[in-house]
Amino acid sequence: NHLALLHFKSNEVTPQLKAVRENSVVPLGNAFALANRVEGQECLRAVLLLVSGLVEANGTCLESNILNAIAEQLPPLWERASNSVAIHSCLVSVLNHLIGKLGSIALENEHIQKVLFPLMDYCTDVGAGMLRSDTLLEDGLKLWLVTLVTSRMATMEHYLAAMLPRLEAILRTGLEAHLSLKVLQLIATLMGPSVLQRLVSVLKPLLMDCVSCVLKEGNVDATNEDQMMNDNLSEETKDHQEKSSKAGLMKDGIGALSFCSDILQMYPEIGLEIGEDIIIEVLRAVVPPSQSRETFPYPLVEAAFVALGQILWHRPNLLEEIFMNCPEEDSRICAMVASWIRMVSNPSVQHIMILSHVSPLMFIDQKRLALSLCAAVCKGPKTRRLVGATTLRFTKTLTETDIESKIKVEDLVQAACGTTRQVIGDGPLGDASIRTAELFKNDPVLTVTLIDAFEKARIIMQEHSPSSTISPEEYAC
Repeated sequence: NHLALLHFKSNEVTPQLKAVRENSVVPLGNAFALANRVEGQECLRAVLLLVSGLVEANGTCLESNILNAIAEQLPPLWERASNSVAIHSCLVSVLNHLIGKLGSIALENEHIQKVLFPLMDYCTDVGAGMLRSDTLLEDGLKLWLVTLVTSRMATMEHYLAAMLPRLEAILRTGLEAHLSLKVLQLIATLMGPSVLQRLVSVLKPLLMDCVSCVLKEGNVDATNEDQMMNDNLSEETKDHQEKSSKAGLMKDGIGALSFCSDILQMYPEIGLEIGEDIIIEVLRAVVPPSQSRETFPYPLVEAAFVALGQILWHRPNLLEEIFMNCPEEDSRICAMVASWIRMVSNPSVQHIMILSHVSPLMFIDQKRLALSLCAAVCKGPKTRRLVGATTLRFTKTLTETDIESKIKVEDLVQAACGTTRQVIGDGPLGDASIRTAELFKNDPVLTVTLIDAFEKARIIMQEHSPSSTISPEEYAC
């Protein structure tokens, strides 16, 4: 019965789950007793999977005395892990559930710390060979994320700072970039922009590589060597490898754009330095000339527009620079703005997955788009001519829906922590959420009103482009 519930996923406390929680002490005791007796790696792995499942089933309801009992058993098991990939992976799973569900109570337990940091160090050692990187790096980075999300800086800053050289080594390899960039973003949230400043020379080529690989993936032929290797594989294996490669590239590309967006929102100066070229590169690709037949996945286009919304507020002239000296410059600007408005006006699957209700996040995206476009209209003559009237109509419509009263700093934090919540579920957040709220309190979405942005853009349009300015009767169109 316990094994049948190992992968139980639900927020509802069913009678079966309640029974598991009420009767976990004896199975956990027996499991650890068995773990201390068995000699085979496969048996030890099965026992640790059971422990991990019981910890996950108990979740935030796990009592402190049970936590202590589990924690005391982990250091001996870590010593027995040797070079077994399977055992290390199981230990990561146990710690993920303990720390993710219980937060700093588990993270600051002395027995857990004796295993946690050596285990993360082992899993993320990219110098130990590709075998370990291929099998354990992802697990190690996810455990690192859980640790960061639940950390209190008063007790954990020393440990987190000590691991920065390891993160730099991972970033230089480009492996699991979507995860390593998220780790760096959380570290920067907790420890400040100096962490990023030291890594600018590493980040700029990494981010460009991440997006370039996605943009070129469908257009680059395999090398002769790759082709010869592929000839010896079955069609099923080739198809699986191709899908896995594309999925990995897409994750890294979207991760790079999301990282640029997050840093622009937190630390605009550094965000501009590392993100501007990357964002321009992607937008030129996803909004191609009319004769092009290239198409790109919706999540990538969405991530590109989110990044554009962040950067355009700080660089309003950028809208006129993206397609400068490119074919069909004017039509591509118009097409991009039209697509952007359509996208933010409809909730995406990702938004629905991140939040239990889509409205606040959609309102944030809509207001950020309106503010950015109004800023661009005020600064750029070409922008006024091409999309000025469209911007005024869109912004005026938003002012009439009263979306601003629905946006609070908590919504910005919730939106920023959406992927974080996917990592730890319903467990307690550490200082990351508090620090995020501090960084976002001056976000223009909170400090600038739509009506002020609209009026400034309207006045500029009347002064410089009277023929393009819409009349009051057109506002509701």
